Amino acid sequence: MIDKKNIIKILIDAHIFDGKFQGTRTYLKGLYNELIWMLPNFEFIFIADEKSSLTNEFPEAPNVRFLSFSTTSQIKRLLFEIPKIIERENIDFAHFQYISPIQKKCKYIITNHDILFTEERYKAFFPWKFRITKGPLFKWSSRNSDILLTVSEYSKKQISLTYKMCSESIYVTPNAVMDTGVWYGNTKREEKKEIIFVSRIEPRKNHVGLIQSFLNLGLDKRGFRLVFVGKYDLNYPEYEQILQDNGKRLKGLVANYSGLSSEDLLKRYKSAALAVFPSLAEGFGIPPLEAAMLGVKVVCSNTTAMEDFDFFKYWVDPSNQNELDMNIFNALNDINYPFDEIRLAIERKYNWKIGANVLKEQLLKITE
Repeated sequence: MIDKKNIIKILIDAHIFDGKFQGTRTYLKGLYNELIWMLPNFEFIFIADEKSSLTNEFPEAPNVRFLSFSTTSQIKRLLFEIPKIIERENIDFAHFQYISPIQKKCKYIITNHDILFTEERYKAFFPWKFRITKGPLFKWSSRNSDILLTVSEYSKKQISLTYKMCSESIYVTPNAVMDTGVWYGNTKREEKKEIIFVSRIEPRKNHVGLIQSFLNLGLDKRGFRLVFVGKYDLNYPEYEQILQDNGKRLKGLVANYSGLSSEDLLKRYKSAALAVFPSLAEGFGIPPLEAAMLGVKVVCSNTTAMEDFDFFKYWVDPSNQNELDMNIFNALNDINYPFDEIRLAIERKYNWKIGANVLKEQLLKITE
């Protein structure tokens, strides 16, 4: 039972569960499915367009409630609806991803996952409208927060430098992998012929680099297939061009899937000989961790936030095509791949209890 006299209320903006799948959904689900049980005298109020989009993601617990927005407009929510809800419900903390309301009616928790779009070398990967409209809001919200969270040491460093904030006031709540103990061991290590890449399809993800490696290594002649899991998110003419230029060689060998359920994604991983994550820039990067926990060999980028993934045996500079080719070739032919060592390293470093404990500590520090 909740102690009604001493209850602390947290409103979580969970509208991300109404739309297409994004990493922030995994983040909120993982973080709060732990925190709810850690703080029984806190009330967690999740809000989205439809309560039904939340009831399957978060537990039915005495300290959990679900609310619905009355408008689908993000601007109207931030300017009017959320401040009114905060006042009506006597909210103590409100948690937002990236952007908070201008009116401050309680203490704000902000998770700013990354600010890659502010870096000169990555700006071209983001539409100018996004940079102009979102950039100032991300900065203002981060600096106006009472608890500022991010998901990697790389993002913490960039936020501190770019927004001129003390790094000690930014707390890392790392992403993790859901149900790792259940997933691992379901994968048989028989010969497989699929190379999987799980990510939205856009230029910075570097699908072109993976396709080029596939061609350079002649994997089409060895019976392999490329499987891309993710939606088209931005214009990507280079991707379309390489597929068109190599239409005969790649015919029937490149498959695209989007909107897969967790069960269907698991089946795709179980069919994979290798998971490749050649992204040029990431705020974190959950898919290579998922693949490793499922007993799949991984070739992973070592740039940006993924510079922390040094437990991968095949950890590469994705902008170096020869290096990417060589590591894919070696991984496919590796009969002594350290599956268990990598799995254990991930379990130690990336589990949701770590992030939940970080947020718990900051909440208790403010409320005590």
